[in-house]
Amino acid sequence: MAVTRRRFLQMGVLAAAPAAGRPSKRIAAITTSYFFRSHADDIITRELEGYWIDDRFYSPPVSIVSLYQDQIHAADVGRKLAMAYGVPVKKSIAEALTLGSGKLAVDGVILIAEHGDYPWNDKQQQLYPRFEFFSQVVDEFRRSGRAVPVYVDKHLSYD
Repeated sequence: MAVTRRRFLQMGVLAAAPAAGRPSKRIAAITTSYFFRSHADDIITRELEGYWIDDRFYSPPVSIVSLYQDQIHAADVGRKLAMAYGVPVKKSIAEALTLGSGKLAVDGVILIAEHGDYPWNDKQQQLYPRFEFFSQVVDEFRRSGRAVPVYVDKHLSYD
C-alpha cells in the first residue's frame, strides 16, 4: 500500500500517542499571545482538546501542564482554556518549566512567538522575542542540569 501524506501524518500521531497505562508527556506551553486562530490556538488548543482529521478524532498525545503568555490579547482565549482544562498560568518562562519547584518539571516545551505587540525594525520585520524566549528555556535547562525537546513554531531570529 502506498503511503499518502495523510497516512504518514496519522502514523506519526499514533506513534506519539502514549501507550495504554503510561502517562502522557508533560508539556510547558510558552507563547507571546493566545487568541482565536492565532498560532498558539492552532497548536496548543489541539494539545488540550484533541482534533479531527476528516471523520477521525485524535485525542491529545501530551498533557499541557503549564502556560506562559507574554501578552494578553483583547480576545484572549489562552487563560479561558487554561482554566477550563486545569492548566496553571505562570508568570514567567522559568516558572512554567519548573512548575514552581526550582527544577525542570516538564518533558517538553512548545514555544510559539508569532503574535503580539512588539517593535519593528527598519526592514519592517516585527521583532518577536523568539530567541529571547528560547534562551530563557535553555537557561532553565542549564540550571536544572537536564534538557528536554523544544518545539519552536518558527525560526529563532529575524536577522
